[in-house]
Amino acid sequence: MKKLGLALSALVLAPALASAADGARVTYDRGTKIEIPAAGFDMKLNTEIATYYSFSGGNNGYNNHNSFDVTRADLAVTGHVLNKNFTYHVRYRFGASDVLDYTDYPSWSNNAKDELREAWIQWNPNENTYVRAGRQNYQFGLQTAMDENGYMFATRALPTQSLNRAAWDIVGNGVTVATAVRSGECDALSIVAGIFNGYDDYDMLNGYSDRDTDVQGLLAINYIGNGYDRSFEGDYYQTKNLAWTLGLSGSYAKFDSLPNSYWDYGTEAYAVSLDFGVKKRGFSFQAEAIFKAVQDSPGQQYIGYYAQAGYFVVPEKVELGLRYAGMYFDRSAYSDWGYDKNASEISAIANIYLAGPALKWQVGGSWYKVPGYAGYGGIGESNTQYRVLTGLVGNF
Repeated sequence: MKKLGLALSALVLAPALASAADGARVTYDRGTKIEIPAAGFDMKLNTEIATYYSFSGGNNGYNNHNSFDVTRADLAVTGHVLNKNFTYHVRYRFGASDVLDYTDYPSWSNNAKDELREAWIQWNPNENTYVRAGRQNYQFGLQTAMDENGYMFATRALPTQSLNRAAWDIVGNGVTVATAVRSGECDALSIVAGIFNGYDDYDMLNGYSDRDTDVQGLLAINYIGNGYDRSFEGDYYQTKNLAWTLGLSGSYAKFDSLPNSYWDYGTEAYAVSLDFGVKKRGFSFQAEAIFKAVQDSPGQQYIGYYAQAGYFVVPEKVELGLRYAGMYFDRSAYSDWGYDKNASEISAIANIYLAGPALKWQVGGSWYKVPGYAGYGGIGESNTQYRVLTGLVGNF
């Protein structure tokens, strides 16, 4: 894989390298890296692939299916220009399926599609501050901000999976400004503020009517102690001293909706997340609490939370993890139905690292209890669902 990546990169970039100043080099370090120091330019290419076989089922035979899926096939390009004064990043997803994410209708999520996940340019006035413009991940909580290949589990926790575009999406188009106040070499307080399209790509600013106000504001404050890595779950690198993080994120959106949908013009949506994580000597713990509300008719809101822990029983080789998650729905659209409004999840995972953090084999399972009203069960009563899976996740 390393030789193939180097060969392809060298072939594509041979003309540029040949015409560049002396000292241009191609190396491999968890991705193929091209550097032209004389021009102040560098680029890193990553190929990310995740493949799983899964079997799912539920009470009364509901949701029974087995499937082999490529849940991620990404090409990511990241680099710097003008001696790291500017950073660029593009991530493209090729025909991947999200069938592993929690859903009551698996056939909907099994439609593979190509998608531009990220494309942004960032100005770095100093090492602690940046301004980023383009399509980018929301810095909202731990799980929504990290790269997917850094997940301890094969899926995000139930509350994070269920965040729909009525409040925000995992990625969005907009501008963010971030700065960090550091204490020593390891500790930092970071502040991230941004403004985005309020309804992702479906309703752009001034889209379907002149009245559209599809705008979303975001603010995240994160404390990072002893160099805690917020982009990677677990403690693969066996942190010697206790590392921890505490984050608070808030989001406000006001948007119109798709034509002929039941959302009213001027809908407002709120979301708040509180997250906490610790790592030490192969042990990790992570928890989040999330509140979301959409002020519309019918209105909806929920409170969600999860806690998960992992431990490397064999350092840097074998990791075991366990997670519990819960949600409480308060949706006025179903207030007369009287069914259970609680949902819960229990998940377990074993990660076997075959080539450092770049390649791991996952074996795990999840059990869900979901409400039965329309859109959250669809069979008129609360029901249980489960999934077992195994697969490979690579980042080369």
